[in-house]
Amino acid sequence: MEGKYLNEENYKKGVKKLKTIALVILLIGLFCGLSLILIGVVKTISGNNPLDKPGSGEMTEEEIKAKIELINDELALLKAQKNQEFDENGFSEQYYKLQNQIDKKQEEIRNLKSQIESDMFKLSKNIFGKVIYAPLYIFGIIIIGEALFISGIIFFIAHRREITAFTTQQVMPVAKEGIEQMSPTIGKAAGKIAKGIKEGLDSANSNNNQNNNVQ
Repeated sequence: MEGKYLNEENYKKGVKKLKTIALVILLIGLFCGLSLILIGVVKTISGNNPLDKPGSGEMTEEEIKAKIELINDELALLKAQKNQEFDENGFSEQYYKLQNQIDKKQEEIRNLKSQIESDMFKLSKNIFGKVIYAPLYIFGIIIIGEALFISGIIFFIAHRREITAFTTQQVMPVAKEGIEQMSPTIGKAAGKIAKGIKEGLDSANSNNNQNNNVQ
């Protein structure tokens, strides 16, 4: 007899709801996870590294190299002026002024080159630029994995009856064969037990009759 809650109609409705919930969780997880992974792929391919963007007062690598070339041109001009001054006036005051300007330009070039070759600059170009979007891949994979796990559990609960029936059907032939093989042995044992009980009862009745006759 089916009750108010325990009936086939309610069972089918519950199974349908569980399947819908599992499917929604799976689709949402796949969408979010794949979106994060896709964003990471796009940003990695496009080379959109935040550290490549200069901040306030900072220059890109291309701008630094262009400035070094410009300073080298100025430096060549200063050296020519210095040589001309030395030829005309020797170690004059102007000669030392030009030498001082040359030293400053050379120092500026060294600073610009060291900026390009600095550890932080290499990190932003070669390392951090490659792994900065790694969390997008990691979280995307985690979300997909969690969605598959949760939806799988819900699907398993929804089909528990079918799974239990399937496992029972797998075991039933073996159990049936075992019972059939054991039935003769059990029957013989039961017969012997019954026979022993009957003989015991007969013996007891015989003894009682003999006692009654003696009296």
